[in-house]
Amino acid sequence: MTYAEIEAFLAVVECGTISKAAEKLFVSQSTLSSRINSLEAKLGMTLFIRGKGIRNSGLSVDGESFIGIAEKWQNLWRETWVMAHAEKRKLLSTGAPQSINSYIMPEVCRRIADRMPDISMRIQTWHVEEVYQKVGSGESEIGFTALPQYSVNVDTIPLFREKMLFITSVPGEGEMHPSALDAKNEVYFRWHREYPSWHEYWFGGTLPGFFTDNMGMLESALAEGERWAVAPVTVAEKITGKGKAHVRPFRDGPPDRVMHMLLKHNAKPSEQLILMLRIMHEVLDESGITWLYEP
Repeated sequence: MTYAEIEAFLAVVECGTISKAAEKLFVSQSTLSSRINSLEAKLGMTLFIRGKGIRNSGLSVDGESFIGIAEKWQNLWRETWVMAHAEKRKLLSTGAPQSINSYIMPEVCRRIADRMPDISMRIQTWHVEEVYQKVGSGESEIGFTALPQYSVNVDTIPLFREKMLFITSVPGEGEMHPSALDAKNEVYFRWHREYPSWHEYWFGGTLPGFFTDNMGMLESALAEGERWAVAPVTVAEKITGKGKAHVRPFRDGPPDRVMHMLLKHNAKPSEQLILMLRIMHEVLDESGITWLYEP
């Protein structure tokens, strides 16, 4: 049996007539009939009742029984085809917080697509607990987090360090200091483990105007009123580049954000992962980000 023969049989069943099935498959009626005749000869059974010339789907008893088998055969063929062709491309699966996937990975993926078209990227956004679980289970080859945790199944490795910048919806010049800021106008995002302690030191129990873990909400909130936020360089540059906020000099700001990469314990990085890290290093270096990882 061939895929074309099975496809011809199922097309006639679906369309009801050989003419409509031929139109669906962009072949002549004689070609379609020939494929069905060949299939019947190989199976040693009659699939259509010949008295109707299969102009209508006059299925025989054997034809009715064969529908399910044909559908399974076609699905298996497609799955095999996908597997055979997927093996020619190398899959790299990553899991990261939204700040990485929204502001760093788009340029990384663009350069990978330009230089290494044989690599297929699967980019997924997860919170820290999910990232550790997916990397530990092997579902994702690499993860990223600024909130490292202990795990016996996952190695947590410092990857890069970036400064935290003050961004605001209000244009202006001159240095800003936490003591001059009103927390009620803040758009709060827990960027790293030390950020809550810094915030507590300067603002005590005053609640920020917004708490969010969503990049779209952060950008939208900053575009209104006198909102302000603190964000790492990779995020601040992209937001201000869109004209949605302004960067101001900031004194006594929070500690730098250190992003860690997560790898399954003792796992050897794949070739495609090594290439991705090289490109990520290149992208971050252009923004003056300090790269920490040394293989």
